[in-house]
Amino acid sequence: MHYKFTLTVLAAILVMLAAVPAGYYYASAQVSTVPAVADPALRVEDVVDGLERPTTMAFLDQDTILVLEKDRGTVRVVENGVLQDEPLLDVAVANDNERGMLGIAVSKENDATTYVFLYFTESGGGSDGDDREGIEPAGNRLYRFELENGELVNPLLLLDLPAVPGPRYNGGIIAIGPDDFVYVIIGDAEGHTTQAQNFEDGPSPDGTSGILRIGKNGETPPSVIGTGEFSRYYFAYGIRNSFGMAFDPVTGALWDTENGPGTGDEINFVEPGFNSGWRDVFGAVSDEELGSEDLVLFNNRSSYSNPEIAWVETIGPTALAFLNSSNLGEEYENDMFIGDINNGALYRFELNEDRNELVLDGALADNVADTLAENEGITFGTGFSSGPGFHGITDVKAGPDGYLYVVSYGQGTIYRIAPENASDVVPTDDVVPTDGVVPSDDNSEDDDNGVDDVGDNSCHPSYPDDCIPPAPPDLECDDISARNFQVVGSDPHDFDGDNNGIGCESGSNAPDDSEDM
Repeated sequence: MHYKFTLTVLAAILVMLAAVPAGYYYASAQVSTVPAVADPALRVEDVVDGLERPTTMAFLDQDTILVLEKDRGTVRVVENGVLQDEPLLDVAVANDNERGMLGIAVSKENDATTYVFLYFTESGGGSDGDDREGIEPAGNRLYRFELENGELVNPLLLLDLPAVPGPRYNGGIIAIGPDDFVYVIIGDAEGHTTQAQNFEDGPSPDGTSGILRIGKNGETPPSVIGTGEFSRYYFAYGIRNSFGMAFDPVTGALWDTENGPGTGDEINFVEPGFNSGWRDVFGAVSDEELGSEDLVLFNNRSSYSNPEIAWVETIGPTALAFLNSSNLGEEYENDMFIGDINNGALYRFELNEDRNELVLDGALADNVADTLAENEGITFGTGFSSGPGFHGITDVKAGPDGYLYVVSYGQGTIYRIAPENASDVVPTDDVVPTDGVVPSDDNSEDDDNGVDDVGDNSCHPSYPDDCIPPAPPDLECDDISARNFQVVGSDPHDFDGDNNGIGCESGSNAPDDSEDM
């Protein structure tokens, strides 16, 4: 039996929660601040710290991450694990509550052109945080910049969306779709009452409560729900707020997370014209109950469907990512990972064969997590938080190395989840980061498999798997746990003694007997 969360029952739910003993809230609020994952074959390592309220990130290449700082309006550069002193860009942002520098995506068009898309709440007075002094924000805006000679130049305003009344529910996540359009998600800006929020007699959609898409040069996409000033951009609607959206690397289908009003958090499979139900429905609804709801349907593509999972007790789901790599283990390849802001937890989901549903069993077989305890079977990692409250995860991405990267908002840190033996194994998969970034392939000295030659054998500690470090004088295959890994570039360990491209082959002692060691 699915739970129904509608505005008619929200008051009753809040009354029941008020009756729960205070000690329960205390117990549930004890969150770990030491990042760890459940799989003992994997480890969590720092990539960089010292960030201030980081929101989202994107990879420029194997060695470079761009990460946003919410309140400062800055795009920071992490190069080989080192946070550069000067930001790549600094813009004036309204930053009260959920406003600020919120979303980023990178698209390498060709060897000469790289676009960086940014979504932020632009200041109305030209100073960071002036909305806290009563100055109305200029808007939630999607810009396209060009990356030239280490600078972001030629800003092009693609979408100018509402930011008032606010200051909450601005969304901000950006993704490049398989159709090459730019997708951005926005909430209801805390109070809009249009048809996009399922007000039948309300005005036309105004650019809130939806997933919108637009061409990289501002082109209008094929219509999904309408052709009006903002309707023409809508791919989905009825969204209260969201901090997570990604395309399945296998099917190209879109998924999102959604935040309920104290209950009814969701993960959704988003088809064109999807109506997520807000403000009539949040959480899961039975077919009989749904028939009583007056949802706005614009055309025959408009449709509501229940979330693939809903939470009764809120976790604050944020980032959504697919791990399009087997580098953490084949069992994780193309699985979905979700972060949460409330607890700093990381959740893992497998998909069904058609990849349009989550595989859930046990207490979650009804697609509803009734209590926090029911999250145990889907919890992949914990401790990505600085404490109880809104201090947890704001972004999760698959990196060019095929490992999983996590942004902790409260800790100001980017973490990487990698195999315990990652320093001994060079990634070999052709991994395209799930934020749409295509790693550069214009280095004519690269090996055929796209992995850069190591050259001087130097490695930064935060990226031990990107190259093969100088060999300790007595290191042999018997000293490491890895076997049958591909050797690329230089081989100072002489792990590939017979030069067949395979290091430390099982049953072979050739590398161990090398005279060069």
